[in-house]
Amino acid sequence: MPRPLRKLGLLLLAVLAAAPPGALLQAKEPPPAPTPLGAVDWQAMSELLRKRVSLSIEGERLDAFATMISQQAGVQVLIDETALDDLGIAPDEPVTINLRNVTLFAMLKESLKQLELTWLCRNECLVLTTEEEAETQLFVRVYPVGDFLTARPPRATRGYGGQPGLIDAIVATVASETWAENGGGEAEIRYLPAAQALVISQTQQVHLQIDTLLADLRRVGRNQGLPLAEPAEGKPLLTRPATRTYLQPASVAALPRVYED
Repeated sequence: MPRPLRKLGLLLLAVLAAAPPGALLQAKEPPPAPTPLGAVDWQAMSELLRKRVSLSIEGERLDAFATMISQQAGVQVLIDETALDDLGIAPDEPVTINLRNVTLFAMLKESLKQLELTWLCRNECLVLTTEEEAETQLFVRVYPVGDFLTARPPRATRGYGGQPGLIDAIVATVASETWAENGGGEAEIRYLPAAQALVISQTQQVHLQIDTLLADLRRVGRNQGLPLAEPAEGKPLLTRPATRTYLQPASVAALPRVYED
């Protein structure tokens, strides 16, 4: 063996001997990609909605309620005055609520239903708006479902598993009146075989319900011995929906409501 190659071989052996056991077998995970500008950070939204808050108010103005929520939850809270004005609702409408140590999600649901209002997250802010306005704001998410396609029980029943059964379960049990194929709203769901993923256009709150349904299905499947995905400790869930989301106005009438960055 030529002398230069022999020296190189000895150097490589020295590096291998000095490395910790298994170090060379560990693939370095790429850093998480930042959330694209204008997209919804669903993980941050979920964490925000789980924060614990308390309020005891009677006849307080809606804008004052928004300020209190902002201070407790640590998020900017805006009022969509344009949408509220369309329904004749003013920022000084009274809000009465008495809840202690509940999630922000529960606080918003119980408080805003008095005025037939709801919420959505936009541009890193929590926006209080009308139910009609929120229903026009459709967001596209990509849900990996490859584990559902490969999992099979010991004795597969007719119609079990696969994307048709999963799609049927979603559109039949989650906000069934909002799906276009049910003749209700304009939400859509499609299966993309090349990516083994569902592409779903829905409102933010319905997306959260779909998250819950898929997590429940995976947990029940694992309890029955099916090879469905579960999160590894300290690592992101492989089946977590893609973070890149796109705002899709539900109709031409909704276009003036699409807020730019």
